[in-house]
Amino acid sequence: MNLLYLYMKILLLKINNNIDYNHFINEYFFNENEIFIINKIKNCNNKKIKIISILLQKYIIKKNLNVNLNNIYIKKNKFGKPYVNNFEYNISHDKDLIGIIYNKDNKVGLDIMSLDRKIDITIFKSIFTNKEYNKIKEKKDFLTYWCLKESYLKAIGLGLNIDLSRLEFLIQYNNIKLYIDNILQNNCYFEYFIYENKYIICICIINK
Repeated sequence: MNLLYLYMKILLLKINNNIDYNHFINEYFFNENEIFIINKIKNCNNKKIKIISILLQKYIIKKNLNVNLNNIYIKKNKFGKPYVNNFEYNISHDKDLIGIIYNKDNKVGLDIMSLDRKIDITIFKSIFTNKEYNKIKEKKDFLTYWCLKESYLKAIGLGLNIDLSRLEFLIQYNNIKLYIDNILQNNCYFEYFIYENKYIICICIINK
């Protein structure tokens, strides 16, 4: 078994457009501030994503910390990474897919990107090292490198608040290595896979 899967769990959920998720908006599932934020969202799809995202986070937190749903208050660090107590998890979404990764002992990051994104790769050349950029032959390669970088930054809780070209990934089959400023990060584990031929999903685990 891959070492990565010994340390983490991941849950993926598809948005069902036939369900009225507004039925879930009540004081048992959400606190007053969360309801206020949800009701401010005008875009129907974005509202669904917000509802499901909060519910998914609370489901995982309840399952692992054994607390009541209405007693869960999700906090965020100054860069937007959600957290509760010392429980490590991360959430990502794109289009109709939402995913969450969680772990009790190590930092985790998750990034999801739709493969049908329309992207001019040349515009984003500056976020890659020369070695990475020379490996990019098609859009899937581009999204793989970008997702890997985001999964790491989400694991450490920085979001995109760093020069992405400082991060260099070496991908050799299932062996993925990360170098930061040319220094190998031995405490990081990465994996990526294609889901339903529609999404690329990258996950990161950092041993504390």
